[in-house]
Amino acid sequence: MDFDYAPASAAPYIRVAVADQDPAYMRELHRYFEKQHASIRVVAQVHSLVELYAYCGAHDVDVVLINLELMPSPQDEIIQIKNRRVAKIMILTDQMEKLRKLQLDHHHGSVEIMYKYIPFDLLPPRIYSFTPGHTQPVRSKAAVSEILGNEEARRVLFFSPKGGVGKTTLAINTACQLALKEKKVLLIDFATFGQVSAYLYLPRTRGLTDAIGMIEQGIGHKEDLVQTLKESIHEVEVEGKKLHVLSAASHYKMSNMTLDMTDRILEALETLHYDVIVMDTSTDLSPKNISLLSAATDLFYVTTTDVVANWSLLSTFDIVEKLNRPLQSRYLVLNRYHSSIGFPTAELEEILSMPIAETIPDMYQQIQGFTNRGISLVERPHLKINRYYRRIANYICPVFTKKELGKGFSLRGVFTRASRRGH
Repeated sequence: MDFDYAPASAAPYIRVAVADQDPAYMRELHRYFEKQHASIRVVAQVHSLVELYAYCGAHDVDVVLINLELMPSPQDEIIQIKNRRVAKIMILTDQMEKLRKLQLDHHHGSVEIMYKYIPFDLLPPRIYSFTPGHTQPVRSKAAVSEILGNEEARRVLFFSPKGGVGKTTLAINTACQLALKEKKVLLIDFATFGQVSAYLYLPRTRGLTDAIGMIEQGIGHKEDLVQTLKESIHEVEVEGKKLHVLSAASHYKMSNMTLDMTDRILEALETLHYDVIVMDTSTDLSPKNISLLSAATDLFYVTTTDVVANWSLLSTFDIVEKLNRPLQSRYLVLNRYHSSIGFPTAELEEILSMPIAETIPDMYQQIQGFTNRGISLVERPHLKINRYYRRIANYICPVFTKKELGKGFSLRGVFTRASRRGH
């Protein structure tokens, strides 16, 4: 039995107790969190229920990872552990048949059952989805960051390796929903053939043109670049609230953006102190997009029922994993879904090793109709489609009420990582 007796009350991290009969597995898990996640600490490694009860009864523990083999009566053990003020219980098993057959009360999402040998980097996102010291789930790492005193501006990227999946519409409407909640939001169009200005009926002036030109010519300092970007931003009114928009430059300039140019623009924008920066981009894996994929704190993969789009995501996952952003929140959004198609969503989740965070129904004609008439969807708050945009926005900033999110909202898929490798 291995305990870490650091004072719990002063700990700025999530405390995890691991109960398993495999010492090597627990050591590897401890080593992984120690190296990759400073905000998660394995405070106890125990080999039996008796030891686990003893530790949790004497110390503050936020999350318990326990092997199903140590639970002869799982439902009873869950109650015993929760009575010791544990916020979340993650039950591990290496027997897939038991995983499928086990029927438990999930206690409003605070109990989770999973395969033991999933890649380690799939665990932190699930651990982050609960508030330390409480029993209520939170819906994003943003809320956990606030609890741990590590607030940061959210840089949100909507990405797909295939065009025509609706990511621009998602980016615009997600930004609008956050603006309605009085968040200071900047929407940036990094796409090669930018369409955000057309969606919002903005004049084809300003945008990224001057900023890219300054960097290309080596003119001015960082302060000058910041000022140029500030002057290039359009202000759009959304139901009485302000949304700031930075439109794309010409397709020639956008296609020639380098890794360094993109990094410098993002660094300059950080000084403008936005709560959320929402980024739309094109489908290519160019240096520009590599920079955006690396810089994002929240990455939304957008796909449809198109098989080609889903297979294309696999190559993107491999590249993103190599960027080494362990605290990046990643979500899978299935757009334009219709139940009559009979698309196997469970099979998609299995292939991509990532659960679907949100499924948006096919309302293309409705969306296109309002867009063609110059009517923003956010101006019609009672449209059913807006509920889904609020849900996506809620992953970024959990500021929406249950009524606004609508029935059927689930924490399923929150913080799930897009990795298929072990450690």
